[in-house]
Amino acid sequence: RPSRMRSRQSPAHAQALRLGSGLADSVARIERELRQVRDAAWASVEARSDLELDAPLTEAFNRPLALVVEDNAKAAGLMRIQLEAVGFRVRHAVSAEAALALVPECTPDLITLDILLPGMDGLDLLARIKKLPTWADVPVVVVTAFGSIENAVNAMKEGAFNYLAKPINSDELLSVAKEAIEKY
Repeated sequence: RPSRMRSRQSPAHAQALRLGSGLADSVARIERELRQVRDAAWASVEARSDLELDAPLTEAFNRPLALVVEDNAKAAGLMRIQLEAVGFRVRHAVSAEAALALVPECTPDLITLDILLPGMDGLDLLARIKKLPTWADVPVVVVTAFGSIENAVNAMKEGAFNYLAKPINSDELLSVAKEAIEKY
């Protein structure tokens, strides 16, 4: 029986199981919620006869874009799952430099930004983002494992929309992301 259960798991869920049961439970819950959202969206599309055949594809590209700037692959993967579950498209950059390389390609609707990055740190990147004409108004949520009042104050002074300490609570991240999108 366990082998049958493993064959039905998504790759993300299987990876989460290797990382720990708490993470696996979170991934499984998020995947269930994502399936429910997807099924409800398709039911809504199918119920409308006035939509063109390519409407779901068009709607997919109109979803908000989140840029996750995070050098830790596990943390970035978890944020991706959480944000995609509520309708975001997600791009990932492993460094400040990689994030800046995306400027000509896209304008995100939300940026989550780790402070401790290889090379340029997150606060320096935040200051640069706020000077870019195309990204200056993008809400930036600073995320770090080394949460302190000083870091939070510095991030807010540089123009951060909000500040979250790791480990990130899924509900808190999604609430802040929703608030950011509504305000901007």
